[in-house]
Amino acid sequence: MNSVAHTKEQLRRQYFKSWASYPIPMRPVDPIDFKETESLNAFYLAYYDDSSRLVRFVKYLVDREEIEEKRLNNSLSANAFHYFEAVPSRDNEYKWAPGRAIEYCQVESLGRYIKATVSHSGAFAHLVLIVHHIVFTDDYSYWPNGKLRARVQTKQDGTTIRSSYNEAGNEI
Repeated sequence: MNSVAHTKEQLRRQYFKSWASYPIPMRPVDPIDFKETESLNAFYLAYYDDSSRLVRFVKYLVDREEIEEKRLNNSLSANAFHYFEAVPSRDNEYKWAPGRAIEYCQVESLGRYIKATVSHSGAFAHLVLIVHHIVFTDDYSYWPNGKLRARVQTKQDGTTIRSSYNEAGNEI
């Protein structure tokens, strides 16, 4: 394959609210900052090479699972949101518990975290486990002329679909 391999760290990343249509490669729309993903039920992450070609497209679904309403013994700000690493719980009733306090920007690399909504009085916090599931990834490579050469889609269950394209960009 005549395509340059990139690591994710070498690529420009951009989050999106949506994508425009089904033609391949995907066409993401409505760019957002990661902090804007907090309230969404789904979002997308696009990786671009140094020629601004889409080389990876990832769809995330957000699952929210109520954990518990917890009486607070510490001083979390009242009427506010707080974020925590999700650590395995020692309580048989709950699988996950709040770990170290973090900022929302730090959840980007975690995929699973706990959001605490503190009551107006500051005495209670409503805890929710939030998980970012990858639904699918599309990886693209290109011919030297810039036309799509190959697409590899990997679905959540591990199923892989491979498509090849000729130098004119037509599927073969």
